[in-house]
Amino acid sequence: NLHTLDGYGGPLGVECRCGRRGLVSPEFLDAHPGNMRQIRSLRFVCRECGSRQWRGFIFGRHDDALGWARRAPG
Repeated sequence: NLHTLDGYGGPLGVECRCGRRGLVSPEFLDAHPGNMRQIRSLRFVCRECGSRQWRGFIFGRHDDALGWARRAPG
């Protein structure tokens, strides 16, 4: 949930089924203590293929998230 994302302090990694990756800041998602909205309920649309199917990754460090995003296929 977004409460957990806030606790980790890093961004949310979003990977589309086509392999495109992106990072979303917790602030943009309104992640804060007490926000129990499930991450899987968030709606993302891939700019590459238009898919709404995605996997999420929670990162504790911004550097780890940047490394993950740079390793995106393509």
